[in-house]
Amino acid sequence: MLPGLHPAQQRVLSEARRFNLLRAGRRFGKSTLGRHVLMHEALRFRPAAWVAPSYKYLLPNWREVCDTLAPVIVSKSEEEKHLCIAGGGEIDFWSADGGLPGEGRSYGLVVFDECAMMGADLERLWTRSLRPTLADLQGGAW
Repeated sequence: MLPGLHPAQQRVLSEARRFNLLRAGRRFGKSTLGRHVLMHEALRFRPAAWVAPSYKYLLPNWREVCDTLAPVIVSKSEEEKHLCIAGGGEIDFWSADGGLPGEGRSYGLVVFDECAMMGADLERLWTRSLRPTLADLQGGAW
């Protein structure tokens, strides 16, 4: 079972579009909301990806998702940070400091975490690497 969302997070989710940008203060629960939509996508048997500015920011979210989805994880690669979910969903975790993440992949959803820390690289990552991964499945982004 996915963790519950507080009313403000539920409102954001209810007003979501294909591409979403959430600017909220500290402790709002942006990463929690991101994990929620990421896991929901995988549980709908669609591939999803999490992108963090560095491995340091990726790791706690990887662990949280692994713990939450443990009962439905079919296979897990600690090295590649890749999960396969029962029924066909998949989740990749990418560090933005390692080049162009996700090239050659196809996703139903991409979640960017800590975007402000990516600086000028964010536009390059979006246009050259991750936006194209959403084309085949008409995927969305947060």
